Amino acid sequence: MYDGTLQGKIDYARSFAIDDKGVSVETALSGDGKEQVAELYETLPILLRDPQSQGKDDPKPSIEFQVADKWAPASEAFAEGVKAVRVTRFGGAIMITFDQPRRVKLSTGDWTDTFITRATCRNVMVDLLANADKPGVVKDAKKIAYRIEPAAK
Repeated sequence: MYDGTLQGKIDYARSFAIDDKGVSVETALSGDGKEQVAELYETLPILLRDPQSQGKDDPKPSIEFQVADKWAPASEAFAEGVKAVRVTRFGGAIMITFDQPRRVKLSTGDWTDTFITRATCRNVMVDLLANADKPGVVKDAKKIAYRIEPAAK
């Protein structure tokens, strides 16, 4: 019977490097092979709307995935080989560029902060298990690195 606790050991590390052009993020997760998981994601929350500083008529934000050299609207279905994510909002754009092509999707629906800001967000889900939607053990290191920078619209 599963009681919700880990049966083995999981090691997790995340580092940030900030410079005048953007932020680099590296995440690593490894285990002793005792834990089997159905899903394992690097979750990137994307701020879509801030009701305290945006009007109702502001343009709707967009999230796109770059596969090969083509941009397409992001969706809740996995896209294979995503090189980058572009978010256009607030009169500008940001680019999240991955260390290697990744399997990526959007979370199901937007979510809203109900504590202070009332900001609306959507998660970009980067598949770290990379196991064709089959459960797998957490043993070998799962690593991801990406860079977040301003981008042209």
